[in-house]
Amino acid sequence: MERIPGSVKHMPEDMVPVGCADCEGCSECCRSTADTIILDPQDMYLLSKGTGKVFTDMIEREIEIRLVDGLILPNLMEEHEGEEEHCLFLTDRGRCSIHAFRPGLCRLYPMGRYYTEGGFRYILQKNECTGRVKTDVRLSDWLG
Repeated sequence: MERIPGSVKHMPEDMVPVGCADCEGCSECCRSTADTIILDPQDMYLLSKGTGKVFTDMIEREIEIRLVDGLILPNLMEEHEGEEEHCLFLTDRGRCSIHAFRPGLCRLYPMGRYYTEGGFRYILQKNECTGRVKTDVRLSDWLG
C-alpha cells in the first residue's frame, strides 16, 4: 500500500481527534470550497427533503451542475462577497443553515477518504480545522 506522508489510515471503529466542542464559528471549513462539495444522490435527497424544495428548483440557485471529464457533477454553489467566497448555506453568524442535512463531504470533514484496490480507509486531514481542543470521537459516530 502506498504511504501517505504523516497520515494514519483509520477504520470506522477507531477513535479520532475530531470532536469540536470549542468551535467558535470561524467557518473556515465553509470558505473557498469552490466546486469541491460534490453531491451524491443521498445528499440531493436530504437537501430536497430538509429544505422542502424540489431538486429541480434548487438547480441554478443553490446547486450548480458541472460537466467534468464527461461526468455530470452537481455541487453546492458558493456566494461571493467581495473577494471572499463561502458556501451559500453559511449564515451571517458563521453557522451552517443546513447542518442537520448537510452533504456527506461536509459531514466527513476534517476526515478524508483514501482509496485502495480493496476499498478505502479514512485519514485525518491535518491543520484543516483551526479549533484548539479536539476530543476523541469514534469515527463511525462522527460519520453518523
